[in-house]
Amino acid sequence: MKNIFESLEFLYPTEDAIALHAFIEKKINELNAQEKSETKKKFDQEDIFLISYADSVYEENKPSLKSLQAFSYKTSDFINNIHLLPFYPSSSDGGFSVVDYKKVASHCGQWDELQGFKENLMFDAVFNHISAKSQWFQGWLNNEEKYENYFIHFDETTVHSQEFEEKISRVTRPRTTPVLTPFERKDGQTRYVWTTFSNDQIDLNFHNPQVLKEVIDTLFFYFENGAKTIRIDAIPYYWKELGKSCAHHPKTMEIVKLFRAITNKISNPRFLITESNVPHEENIRYWGKGDMAHMVYNFSLPPLVVSSFLFQDAQKISQWSQSIHMEGLGSFFNINATHDGIGLRPLEGLLSDQEINELVKDANKKGGVINYRTSRNGESRPYELNITWTSIIYDKLYSEEQNINRLITSHLILASFPGVPAYYIHSLLTNFNDNEKRAKTQINRDINRTIFKLSQAFSKIENDPLTKSVFSRLEKALITRKSQKAFHPEAKKSDLNLDRRVWAFTRSYQGETILALFNFSKDSIKLKVSPGLELLSNKRVKDEITLDSFVTCWIKLD
Repeated sequence: MKNIFESLEFLYPTEDAIALHAFIEKKINELNAQEKSETKKKFDQEDIFLISYADSVYEENKPSLKSLQAFSYKTSDFINNIHLLPFYPSSSDGGFSVVDYKKVASHCGQWDELQGFKENLMFDAVFNHISAKSQWFQGWLNNEEKYENYFIHFDETTVHSQEFEEKISRVTRPRTTPVLTPFERKDGQTRYVWTTFSNDQIDLNFHNPQVLKEVIDTLFFYFENGAKTIRIDAIPYYWKELGKSCAHHPKTMEIVKLFRAITNKISNPRFLITESNVPHEENIRYWGKGDMAHMVYNFSLPPLVVSSFLFQDAQKISQWSQSIHMEGLGSFFNINATHDGIGLRPLEGLLSDQEINELVKDANKKGGVINYRTSRNGESRPYELNITWTSIIYDKLYSEEQNINRLITSHLILASFPGVPAYYIHSLLTNFNDNEKRAKTQINRDINRTIFKLSQAFSKIENDPLTKSVFSRLEKALITRKSQKAFHPEAKKSDLNLDRRVWAFTRSYQGETILALFNFSKDSIKLKVSPGLELLSNKRVKDEITLDSFVTCWIKLD
Protein backbone atom coordinates (compact mmCIF):
# COMPACT_ATOMS: atom_id res chain seq x y z
CA MET A 1 0.00 0.00 0.00
CA LYS A 2 1.11 3.55 -0.66
CA ASN A 3 2.10 5.55 2.36
CA ILE A 4 0.68 8.94 3.25
CA PHE A 5 3.51 11.00 1.80
CA GLU A 6 3.45 9.18 -1.55
CA SER A 7 -0.24 10.01 -1.97
CA LEU A 8 0.32 13.66 -1.00
CA GLU A 9 3.20 13.99 -3.45
CA PHE A 10 0.99 12.57 -6.22
CA LEU A 11 -1.56 15.31 -5.48
CA TYR A 12 0.60 18.38 -4.84
CA PRO A 13 4.07 19.92 -5.21
CA THR A 14 6.65 18.48 -2.79
CA GLU A 15 6.67 21.56 -0.53
CA ASP A 16 2.92 21.31 0.03
CA ALA A 17 3.13 17.53 0.47
CA ILE A 18 5.76 17.93 3.22
CA ALA A 19 3.62 20.44 5.13
CA LEU A 20 0.49 18.33 4.85
CA HIS A 21 2.35 15.20 5.90
CA ALA A 22 3.61 16.88 9.07
CA PHE A 23 0.06 18.04 9.87
CA ILE A 24 -1.41 14.56 9.34
CA GLU A 25 1.28 12.82 11.40
CA LYS A 26 0.58 15.23 14.26
CA LYS A 27 -3.17 14.50 14.11
CA ILE A 28 -2.56 10.73 14.05
CA ASN A 29 -0.25 10.88 17.06
CA GLU A 30 -2.72 13.01 19.03
CA LEU A 31 -5.62 10.64 18.29
CA ASN A 32 -3.63 7.51 19.12
CA ALA A 33 -2.46 9.03 22.42
CA GLN A 34 -6.00 9.71 23.65
CA GLU A 35 -7.66 6.38 22.71
CA LYS A 36 -7.89 3.16 24.67
CA SER A 37 -6.91 0.01 22.82
CA GLU A 38 -9.71 -2.05 21.21
CA THR A 39 -9.62 -5.75 20.39
CA LYS A 40 -11.99 -6.00 17.42
CA LYS A 41 -10.22 -5.03 14.22
CA LYS A 42 -12.69 -5.68 11.41
CA PHE A 43 -16.35 -6.26 10.59
CA ASP A 44 -17.78 -9.74 11.10
CA GLN A 45 -21.15 -11.53 10.85
CA GLU A 46 -22.40 -9.75 13.99
CA ASP A 47 -22.21 -6.34 12.33
CA ILE A 48 -25.47 -4.87 11.07
CA PHE A 49 -26.26 -1.19 10.47
CA LEU A 50 -29.30 0.98 11.04
CA ILE A 51 -29.47 3.96 8.64
CA SER A 52 -31.30 6.97 10.02
CA TYR A 53 -31.40 10.72 10.16
CA ALA A 54 -30.75 12.05 13.64
CA ASP A 55 -34.31 13.41 13.58
CA SER A 56 -36.19 10.55 11.89
CA VAL A 57 -37.83 10.09 15.30
CA TYR A 58 -38.34 12.83 17.86
CA GLU A 59 -39.95 13.78 21.15
CA GLU A 60 -41.15 17.22 22.16
CA ASN A 61 -38.54 19.37 23.91
CA LYS A 62 -35.78 16.77 23.57
CA PRO A 63 -32.72 16.61 21.32
CA SER A 64 -33.65 14.21 18.55
CA LEU A 65 -30.39 12.29 19.03
CA LYS A 66 -31.75 11.27 22.43
CA SER A 67 -34.96 10.03 20.80
CA LEU A 68 -33.00 8.04 18.22
CA GLN A 69 -31.04 6.44 21.05
CA ALA A 70 -34.36 5.39 22.62
CA PHE A 71 -35.46 3.92 19.28
CA SER A 72 -32.18 2.04 18.95
CA TYR A 73 -33.01 0.06 22.10
CA LYS A 74 -35.75 -1.63 20.02
CA THR A 75 -33.14 -2.88 17.57
CA SER A 76 -30.26 -3.49 19.98
CA ASP A 77 -30.62 -7.29 19.83
CA PHE A 78 -29.68 -7.38 16.16
CA ILE A 79 -28.17 -3.99 15.24
CA ASN A 80 -24.82 -2.80 16.58
CA ASN A 81 -23.90 0.03 14.18
CA ILE A 82 -25.76 3.19 13.20
CA HIS A 83 -25.20 5.33 10.13
CA LEU A 84 -26.22 8.81 11.21
CA LEU A 85 -27.13 10.71 8.07
CA PRO A 86 -25.88 14.33 8.17
CA PHE A 87 -26.81 15.87 11.50
CA TYR A 88 -24.92 19.11 10.86
CA PRO A 89 -26.59 22.46 10.17
CA SER A 90 -27.76 22.36 6.55
CA SER A 91 -29.56 24.59 4.08
CA SER A 92 -30.97 21.99 1.64
CA ASP A 93 -30.82 18.49 0.09
CA GLY A 94 -31.91 16.57 3.16
CA GLY A 95 -28.84 17.56 5.16
CA PHE A 96 -26.31 17.20 2.35
CA SER A 97 -25.77 20.93 1.91
CA VAL A 98 -23.71 21.41 5.06
CA VAL A 99 -23.38 24.89 6.55
CA ASP A 100 -20.82 23.92 9.21
CA TYR A 101 -19.00 20.57 9.30
CA LYS A 102 -18.14 20.87 12.99
CA LYS A 103 -21.54 21.70 14.47
CA VAL A 104 -24.59 19.62 15.33
CA ALA A 105 -27.94 20.98 14.12
CA SER A 106 -29.55 22.60 17.16
CA HIS A 107 -32.69 20.43 17.16
CA CYS A 108 -30.55 17.27 17.11
CA GLY A 109 -28.53 18.19 20.18
CA GLN A 110 -24.82 18.57 20.88
CA TRP A 111 -21.71 16.47 20.27
CA ASP A 112 -22.00 15.09 23.82
CA GLU A 113 -25.31 13.43 22.84
CA LEU A 114 -23.39 10.99 20.67
CA GLN A 115 -21.77 9.43 23.74
CA GLY A 116 -25.16 7.93 24.66
CA PHE A 117 -25.19 5.47 21.75
CA LYS A 118 -24.17 1.91 22.55
CA GLU A 119 -23.74 1.24 18.83
CA ASN A 120 -20.70 2.06 16.71
CA LEU A 121 -21.38 5.20 14.68
CA MET A 122 -20.87 6.13 11.04
CA PHE A 123 -20.76 9.82 10.09
CA ASP A 124 -21.13 11.38 6.67
CA ALA A 125 -18.15 13.18 5.17
CA VAL A 126 -19.89 15.58 2.77
CA PHE A 127 -16.68 16.99 1.34
CA ASN A 128 -17.40 17.28 -2.37
CA HIS A 129 -19.38 20.45 -1.67
CA ILE A 130 -20.49 22.83 1.05
CA SER A 131 -23.56 25.02 1.48
CA ALA A 132 -23.77 28.40 -0.23
CA LYS A 133 -24.79 29.64 3.25
CA SER A 134 -21.54 28.40 4.84
CA GLN A 135 -18.93 30.73 6.30
CA TRP A 136 -16.47 29.53 3.68
CA PHE A 137 -18.58 30.49 0.70
CA GLN A 138 -19.91 33.66 2.29
CA GLY A 139 -16.29 34.62 2.91
CA TRP A 140 -15.55 34.03 -0.76
CA LEU A 141 -18.55 36.14 -1.80
CA ASN A 142 -17.16 38.91 0.42
CA ASN A 143 -13.78 38.71 -1.32
CA GLU A 144 -11.96 37.41 1.75
CA GLU A 145 -8.48 36.39 0.64
CA LYS A 146 -8.43 33.16 2.66
CA TYR A 147 -11.28 31.65 0.66
CA GLU A 148 -10.25 32.84 -2.81
CA ASN A 149 -9.17 29.38 -3.95
CA TYR A 150 -11.56 27.28 -1.88
CA PHE A 151 -13.90 27.07 -4.87
CA ILE A 152 -13.62 26.71 -8.66
CA HIS A 153 -14.83 29.80 -10.49
CA PHE A 154 -14.53 31.56 -13.84
CA ASP A 155 -15.24 35.01 -15.23
CA GLU A 156 -17.95 35.79 -17.79
CA THR A 157 -15.55 36.20 -20.71
CA THR A 158 -14.09 32.74 -20.12
CA VAL A 159 -17.36 30.82 -19.75
CA HIS A 160 -18.85 32.30 -22.91
CA SER A 161 -15.94 31.29 -25.14
CA GLN A 162 -16.50 28.46 -27.59
CA GLU A 163 -13.43 26.58 -26.35
CA PHE A 164 -14.63 26.69 -22.73
CA GLU A 165 -18.15 25.57 -23.63
CA GLU A 166 -16.73 22.61 -25.51
CA LYS A 167 -14.58 21.60 -22.52
CA ILE A 168 -17.34 21.99 -19.95
CA SER A 169 -19.67 19.86 -22.07
CA ARG A 170 -17.43 16.85 -21.38
CA VAL A 171 -18.19 16.94 -17.65
CA THR A 172 -20.27 13.99 -16.42
CA ARG A 173 -23.61 15.23 -15.07
CA PRO A 174 -25.39 13.46 -12.22
CA ARG A 175 -28.19 16.04 -12.44
CA THR A 176 -30.02 18.07 -15.07
CA THR A 177 -28.82 21.38 -13.55
CA PRO A 178 -25.92 23.31 -15.17
CA VAL A 179 -22.33 22.65 -14.10
CA LEU A 180 -21.79 26.32 -13.26
CA THR A 181 -23.89 28.79 -11.26
CA PRO A 182 -23.39 32.60 -11.48
CA PHE A 183 -22.83 34.51 -8.22
CA GLU A 184 -22.19 38.22 -7.75
CA ARG A 185 -19.40 39.00 -5.29
CA LYS A 186 -19.03 42.01 -3.01
CA ASP A 187 -16.78 43.74 -5.55
CA GLY A 188 -19.63 43.60 -8.10
CA GLN A 189 -17.98 40.96 -10.27
CA THR A 190 -20.09 38.02 -11.47
CA ARG A 191 -18.27 34.71 -11.24
CA TYR A 192 -19.42 31.30 -12.46
CA VAL A 193 -18.92 28.71 -9.73
CA TRP A 194 -18.70 24.92 -10.07
CA THR A 195 -21.85 23.35 -8.59
CA THR A 196 -22.15 19.65 -9.43
CA PHE A 197 -25.44 19.01 -7.61
CA SER A 198 -27.32 22.28 -7.05
CA ASN A 199 -26.85 26.03 -6.80
CA ASP A 200 -26.85 25.68 -3.00
CA GLN A 201 -24.04 23.08 -3.01
CA ILE A 202 -20.73 24.67 -3.89
CA ASP A 203 -17.99 22.26 -4.92
CA LEU A 204 -14.72 22.46 -3.00
CA ASN A 205 -11.49 23.02 -4.89
CA PHE A 206 -9.15 20.15 -4.04
CA HIS A 207 -6.47 21.66 -6.26
CA ASN A 208 -5.87 23.89 -3.23
CA PRO A 209 -3.93 21.91 -0.57
CA GLN A 210 -5.45 24.11 2.13
CA VAL A 211 -8.87 22.67 1.24
CA LEU A 212 -7.58 19.12 1.70
CA LYS A 213 -6.06 20.18 5.03
CA GLU A 214 -9.46 21.52 6.16
CA VAL A 215 -11.11 18.25 5.08
CA ILE A 216 -8.57 16.05 6.88
CA ASP A 217 -8.86 18.20 10.01
CA THR A 218 -12.63 17.61 9.90
CA LEU A 219 -12.08 13.89 9.37
CA PHE A 220 -10.06 13.70 12.59
CA PHE A 221 -12.67 15.82 14.36
CA TYR A 222 -15.24 13.15 13.46
CA PHE A 223 -12.96 10.38 14.71
CA GLU A 224 -12.45 12.24 17.98
CA ASN A 225 -16.21 12.60 18.40
CA GLY A 226 -17.03 8.92 18.05
CA ALA A 227 -17.05 8.02 14.34
CA LYS A 228 -15.79 4.48 13.76
CA THR A 229 -16.81 4.55 10.10
CA ILE A 230 -16.85 7.38 7.57
CA ARG A 231 -19.16 7.47 4.57
CA ILE A 232 -17.46 9.47 1.83
CA ASP A 233 -20.35 11.16 0.04
CA ALA A 234 -20.34 11.80 -3.73
CA ILE A 235 -16.74 10.64 -4.05
CA PRO A 236 -16.61 10.31 -7.89
CA TYR A 237 -16.68 14.10 -8.39
CA TYR A 238 -13.96 15.37 -6.01
CA TRP A 239 -11.27 16.40 -8.50
CA LYS A 240 -12.26 18.66 -11.38
CA GLU A 241 -10.28 19.22 -14.58
CA LEU A 242 -11.67 21.11 -17.55
CA GLY A 243 -11.88 19.03 -20.68
CA LYS A 244 -12.24 15.79 -18.67
CA SER A 245 -15.33 13.90 -17.51
CA CYS A 246 -14.38 14.76 -13.90
CA ALA A 247 -15.78 11.42 -12.72
CA HIS A 248 -13.31 9.00 -11.04
CA HIS A 249 -10.35 11.27 -11.77
CA PRO A 250 -6.98 9.63 -10.87
CA LYS A 251 -6.47 12.29 -8.20
CA THR A 252 -9.89 11.54 -6.73
CA MET A 253 -8.83 7.91 -6.45
CA GLU A 254 -5.60 9.04 -4.80
CA ILE A 255 -7.51 11.01 -2.17
CA VAL A 256 -9.35 7.81 -1.21
CA LYS A 257 -6.00 6.01 -1.00
CA LEU A 258 -4.76 8.81 1.23
CA PHE A 259 -7.76 8.49 3.54
CA ARG A 260 -7.19 4.70 3.71
CA ALA A 261 -3.49 5.20 4.47
CA ILE A 262 -4.48 7.51 7.33
CA THR A 263 -6.86 4.92 8.82
CA ASN A 264 -4.09 2.32 8.60
CA LYS A 265 -1.97 4.44 10.93
CA ILE A 266 -4.67 4.88 13.56
CA SER A 267 -4.29 2.37 16.40
CA ASN A 268 -7.99 1.59 16.80
CA PRO A 269 -9.84 0.53 13.65
CA ARG A 270 -11.55 3.13 11.49
CA PHE A 271 -13.38 2.23 8.27
CA LEU A 272 -14.14 4.00 5.00
CA ILE A 273 -17.24 3.48 2.86
CA THR A 274 -17.48 5.14 -0.54
CA GLU A 275 -20.81 6.37 -1.90
CA SER A 276 -20.70 6.26 -5.70
CA ASN A 277 -24.12 5.75 -7.26
CA VAL A 278 -22.76 4.84 -10.68
CA PRO A 279 -22.65 1.75 -12.93
CA HIS A 280 -21.42 -1.37 -11.13
CA GLU A 281 -17.97 -1.64 -12.73
CA GLU A 282 -17.23 2.01 -11.92
CA ASN A 283 -18.50 1.62 -8.36
CA ILE A 284 -16.27 -1.30 -7.39
CA ARG A 285 -13.17 0.59 -8.58
CA TYR A 286 -13.21 2.20 -5.13
CA TRP A 287 -11.92 -1.01 -3.57
CA GLY A 288 -8.76 -0.34 -5.53
CA LYS A 289 -6.31 -3.17 -4.92
CA GLY A 290 -7.45 -3.44 -1.33
CA ASP A 291 -5.90 -0.01 -0.67
CA MET A 292 -8.96 2.23 -0.99
CA ALA A 293 -12.42 1.81 0.59
CA HIS A 294 -13.01 -0.94 3.12
CA MET A 295 -16.56 -1.18 1.72
CA VAL A 296 -18.45 0.23 -1.26
CA TYR A 297 -22.20 0.77 -1.39
CA ASN A 298 -23.84 -2.11 -3.22
CA PHE A 299 -25.98 0.16 -5.39
CA SER A 300 -26.73 -2.48 -8.03
CA LEU A 301 -28.38 -4.79 -5.52
CA PRO A 302 -31.64 -2.85 -4.76
CA PRO A 303 -32.85 -2.37 -8.36
CA LEU A 304 -31.84 -5.93 -9.25
CA VAL A 305 -33.91 -7.23 -6.33
CA VAL A 306 -36.88 -5.10 -7.45
CA SER A 307 -36.59 -6.31 -11.05
CA SER A 308 -36.27 -9.94 -9.93
CA PHE A 309 -39.57 -9.69 -8.04
CA LEU A 310 -41.22 -7.78 -10.89
CA PHE A 311 -40.24 -10.33 -13.55
CA GLN A 312 -40.28 -13.30 -11.11
CA ASP A 313 -36.94 -14.28 -12.54
CA ALA A 314 -33.56 -14.60 -10.79
CA GLN A 315 -31.37 -14.97 -13.86
CA LYS A 316 -30.12 -11.37 -14.13
CA ILE A 317 -29.29 -11.01 -10.45
CA SER A 318 -27.58 -14.40 -10.48
CA GLN A 319 -25.51 -13.51 -13.56
CA TRP A 320 -24.43 -10.26 -11.90
CA SER A 321 -23.55 -12.13 -8.71
CA GLN A 322 -21.44 -14.64 -10.62
CA SER A 323 -19.45 -11.82 -12.24
CA ILE A 324 -18.22 -10.43 -8.91
CA HIS A 325 -14.74 -11.30 -7.66
CA MET A 326 -13.95 -9.42 -4.47
CA GLU A 327 -11.58 -11.68 -2.51
CA GLY A 328 -8.93 -9.58 -0.81
CA LEU A 329 -10.25 -6.28 -2.17
CA GLY A 330 -13.01 -5.20 0.20
CA SER A 331 -16.65 -5.78 1.07
CA PHE A 332 -20.05 -4.50 0.06
CA PHE A 333 -22.22 -2.26 2.20
CA ASN A 334 -25.49 -4.00 1.36
CA ILE A 335 -28.62 -1.86 1.19
CA ASN A 336 -32.09 -1.95 -0.28
CA ALA A 337 -33.50 1.49 0.57
CA THR A 338 -31.70 4.67 1.56
CA HIS A 339 -32.63 8.27 2.32
CA ASP A 340 -32.45 8.99 -1.41
CA GLY A 341 -34.07 6.56 -3.83
CA ILE A 342 -33.39 3.46 -5.86
CA GLY A 343 -30.68 4.38 -8.33
CA LEU A 344 -30.99 3.22 -11.93
CA ARG A 345 -27.51 4.07 -13.19
CA PRO A 346 -26.12 1.01 -11.35
CA LEU A 347 -28.23 -1.11 -13.75
CA GLU A 348 -26.36 0.10 -16.83
CA GLY A 349 -24.96 -2.96 -18.55
CA LEU A 350 -27.02 -5.28 -16.34
CA LEU A 351 -30.58 -4.71 -17.60
CA SER A 352 -31.85 -3.55 -20.98
CA ASP A 353 -33.48 -0.15 -21.50
CA GLN A 354 -36.80 -1.93 -21.90
CA GLU A 355 -36.41 -3.73 -18.57
CA ILE A 356 -35.44 -0.47 -16.84
CA ASN A 357 -38.51 1.21 -18.35
CA GLU A 358 -40.64 -1.57 -16.85
CA LEU A 359 -39.20 -0.73 -13.42
CA VAL A 360 -40.09 2.93 -13.99
CA LYS A 361 -43.67 1.97 -14.94
CA ASP A 362 -43.99 -0.24 -11.87
CA ALA A 363 -42.75 2.53 -9.57
CA ASN A 364 -45.18 5.01 -11.12
CA LYS A 365 -48.05 2.55 -10.72
CA LYS A 366 -47.19 2.19 -7.03
CA GLY A 367 -47.19 5.93 -6.40
CA GLY A 368 -43.50 6.64 -6.85
CA VAL A 369 -41.92 9.52 -8.75
CA ILE A 370 -38.92 9.50 -11.05
CA ASN A 371 -35.86 11.76 -11.10
CA TYR A 372 -34.07 12.36 -14.40
CA ARG A 373 -30.58 13.34 -15.48
CA THR A 374 -29.12 14.67 -18.71
CA SER A 375 -26.81 12.26 -20.54
CA ARG A 376 -23.77 13.29 -22.59
CA ASN A 377 -25.82 13.50 -25.78
CA GLY A 378 -28.40 15.76 -24.11
CA GLU A 379 -30.97 13.01 -23.65
CA SER A 380 -33.04 13.00 -20.47
CA ARG A 381 -32.87 9.61 -18.77
CA PRO A 382 -34.37 8.26 -15.51
CA TYR A 383 -31.69 7.88 -12.88
CA GLU A 384 -33.61 7.35 -9.64
CA LEU A 385 -36.90 5.91 -8.39
CA ASN A 386 -38.27 7.90 -5.46
CA ILE A 387 -40.45 5.44 -3.60
CA THR A 388 -40.27 3.66 -0.24
CA TRP A 389 -38.98 0.10 -0.17
CA THR A 390 -42.27 -1.18 1.19
CA SER A 391 -44.21 0.54 -1.60
CA ILE A 392 -42.07 -0.90 -4.39
CA ILE A 393 -41.97 -4.47 -2.99
CA TYR A 394 -45.56 -4.69 -1.71
CA ASP A 395 -47.94 -5.58 -4.55
CA LYS A 396 -51.74 -5.74 -4.34
CA LEU A 397 -51.70 -8.68 -6.75
CA TYR A 398 -50.65 -10.91 -3.86
CA SER A 399 -51.96 -11.90 -0.45
CA GLU A 400 -50.79 -10.25 2.76
CA GLU A 401 -48.72 -13.31 3.66
CA GLN A 402 -47.07 -13.29 0.23
CA ASN A 403 -46.27 -9.61 0.59
CA ILE A 404 -44.74 -10.18 4.01
CA ASN A 405 -42.63 -12.94 2.44
CA ARG A 406 -41.55 -10.55 -0.32
CA LEU A 407 -40.47 -7.93 2.20
CA ILE A 408 -38.67 -10.43 4.44
CA THR A 409 -36.85 -11.98 1.48
CA SER A 410 -35.80 -8.54 0.20
CA HIS A 411 -34.30 -7.81 3.64
CA LEU A 412 -32.61 -11.18 4.08
CA ILE A 413 -30.83 -10.84 0.75
CA LEU A 414 -28.81 -8.04 2.39
CA ALA A 415 -27.96 -10.35 5.27
CA SER A 416 -26.89 -13.18 2.97
CA PHE A 417 -24.82 -11.52 0.26
CA PRO A 418 -21.10 -10.89 0.97
CA GLY A 419 -20.65 -7.72 2.97
CA VAL A 420 -22.37 -5.93 5.84
CA PRO A 421 -26.15 -5.36 5.78
CA ALA A 422 -27.69 -1.95 6.47
CA TYR A 423 -31.40 -1.23 7.04
CA TYR A 424 -32.99 2.16 6.55
CA ILE A 425 -35.25 3.02 9.48
CA HIS A 426 -38.30 3.51 7.23
CA SER A 427 -37.87 0.02 5.78
CA LEU A 428 -37.91 -1.46 9.28
CA LEU A 429 -41.08 0.54 9.96
CA THR A 430 -42.61 -0.66 6.63
CA ASN A 431 -43.50 2.90 5.65
CA PHE A 432 -45.47 3.46 2.48
CA ASN A 433 -44.99 6.58 0.37
CA ASP A 434 -45.22 9.85 2.26
CA ASN A 435 -47.08 11.76 -0.45
CA GLU A 436 -48.19 14.40 2.03
CA LYS A 437 -44.62 15.41 2.86
CA ARG A 438 -43.51 15.31 -0.77
CA ALA A 439 -46.44 17.53 -1.80
CA LYS A 440 -45.63 19.97 0.97
CA THR A 441 -41.90 20.30 0.26
CA GLN A 442 -42.02 19.63 -3.52
CA ILE A 443 -38.92 17.45 -3.01
CA ASN A 444 -39.29 14.01 -4.58
CA ARG A 445 -36.94 12.28 -2.14
CA ASP A 446 -39.08 13.37 0.81
CA ILE A 447 -41.48 10.59 -0.16
CA ASN A 448 -39.12 8.36 1.85
CA ARG A 449 -38.10 10.74 4.64
CA THR A 450 -41.02 10.68 7.06
CA ILE A 451 -40.37 12.10 10.53
CA PHE A 452 -42.17 10.21 13.31
CA LYS A 453 -42.86 10.94 16.90
CA LEU A 454 -41.02 8.27 18.86
CA SER A 455 -44.33 7.00 20.27
CA GLN A 456 -45.68 6.60 16.71
CA ALA A 457 -42.65 4.54 15.68
CA PHE A 458 -43.02 2.28 18.71
CA SER A 459 -46.74 1.94 18.06
CA LYS A 460 -46.11 0.80 14.48
CA ILE A 461 -43.73 -1.91 15.67
CA GLU A 462 -46.06 -3.10 18.41
CA ASN A 463 -49.53 -2.63 16.87
CA ASP A 464 -49.44 -2.30 13.08
CA PRO A 465 -49.94 -5.86 11.70
CA LEU A 466 -47.60 -5.49 8.72
CA THR A 467 -44.83 -3.70 10.62
CA LYS A 468 -45.09 -6.03 13.61
CA SER A 469 -44.83 -9.13 11.45
CA VAL A 470 -41.94 -7.91 9.29
CA PHE A 471 -40.01 -6.44 12.23
CA SER A 472 -40.36 -9.52 14.45
CA ARG A 473 -39.51 -12.03 11.72
CA LEU A 474 -36.54 -9.98 10.56
CA GLU A 475 -35.31 -9.54 14.12
CA LYS A 476 -35.41 -13.30 14.69
CA ALA A 477 -33.56 -14.02 11.43
CA LEU A 478 -30.85 -11.42 12.05
CA ILE A 479 -30.24 -12.69 15.58
CA THR A 480 -29.76 -16.13 14.02
CA ARG A 481 -27.36 -14.65 11.47
CA LYS A 482 -25.06 -13.24 14.17
CA SER A 483 -24.01 -16.73 15.27
CA GLN A 484 -23.28 -18.07 11.77
CA LYS A 485 -19.63 -17.84 10.70
CA ALA A 486 -20.65 -18.51 7.08
CA PHE A 487 -22.13 -14.99 6.96
CA HIS A 488 -18.79 -13.37 7.80
CA PRO A 489 -18.08 -10.61 5.22
CA GLU A 490 -15.02 -12.54 4.07
CA ALA A 491 -16.88 -15.84 3.65
CA LYS A 492 -16.56 -17.32 0.17
CA LYS A 493 -19.60 -17.19 -2.12
CA SER A 494 -20.38 -19.83 -4.76
CA ASP A 495 -23.37 -19.31 -7.07
CA LEU A 496 -25.64 -22.18 -8.09
CA ASN A 497 -28.08 -22.53 -10.97
CA LEU A 498 -31.04 -24.50 -9.58
CA ASP A 499 -34.11 -22.80 -11.08
CA ARG A 500 -34.50 -19.56 -13.06
CA ARG A 501 -36.97 -18.28 -10.44
CA VAL A 502 -34.57 -18.89 -7.56
CA TRP A 503 -31.35 -17.10 -6.64
CA ALA A 504 -29.08 -19.64 -4.96
CA PHE A 505 -25.58 -19.42 -3.56
CA THR A 506 -23.50 -20.84 -0.73
CA ARG A 507 -21.43 -18.94 1.82
CA SER A 508 -18.49 -20.79 3.39
CA TYR A 509 -16.11 -19.80 6.18
CA GLN A 510 -13.95 -21.71 8.67
CA GLY A 511 -15.53 -25.06 7.91
CA GLU A 512 -19.17 -23.91 7.91
CA THR A 513 -21.37 -23.62 4.80
CA ILE A 514 -24.84 -22.13 4.40
CA LEU A 515 -26.97 -22.50 1.26
CA ALA A 516 -29.11 -19.39 0.72
CA LEU A 517 -32.22 -19.72 -1.46
CA PHE A 518 -34.49 -16.85 -2.56
CA ASN A 519 -37.71 -17.56 -4.42
CA PHE A 520 -38.67 -14.49 -6.48
CA SER A 521 -41.84 -16.09 -7.80
CA LYS A 522 -45.37 -16.71 -6.55
CA ASP A 523 -44.90 -20.39 -7.34
CA SER A 524 -44.16 -23.17 -4.89
CA ILE A 525 -40.87 -24.72 -6.04
CA LYS A 526 -39.27 -28.07 -5.17
CA LEU A 527 -35.47 -28.23 -5.24
CA LYS A 528 -32.91 -30.98 -4.74
CA VAL A 529 -30.47 -29.88 -2.02
CA SER A 530 -27.82 -31.31 0.28
CA PRO A 531 -28.94 -32.28 3.79
CA GLY A 532 -28.72 -29.82 6.65
CA LEU A 533 -30.63 -27.61 9.10
CA GLU A 534 -32.93 -24.90 7.73
CA LEU A 535 -32.07 -22.09 10.13
CA LEU A 536 -35.16 -19.89 9.76
CA SER A 537 -37.62 -22.69 10.55
CA ASN A 538 -35.19 -24.79 12.60
CA LYS A 539 -36.21 -27.89 10.61
CA ARG A 540 -34.03 -30.64 9.19
CA VAL A 541 -33.75 -30.97 5.41
CA LYS A 542 -32.80 -34.28 3.81
CA ASP A 543 -32.38 -34.12 0.04
CA GLU A 544 -35.29 -31.93 -1.09
CA ILE A 545 -36.93 -28.68 -0.03
CA THR A 546 -40.10 -26.89 -1.09
CA LEU A 547 -39.87 -23.11 -1.35
CA ASP A 548 -43.23 -21.40 -0.84
CA SER A 549 -44.13 -18.15 -2.62
CA PHE A 550 -41.41 -15.50 -2.29
CA VAL A 551 -39.65 -17.16 0.67
CA THR A 552 -36.03 -17.35 1.79
CA CYS A 553 -34.34 -20.45 3.16
CA TRP A 554 -30.97 -20.70 4.92
CA ILE A 555 -29.76 -24.29 5.01
CA LYS A 556 -26.71 -24.92 7.16
CA LEU A 557 -25.20 -27.90 5.39
CA ASP A 558 -24.05 -31.00 7.28
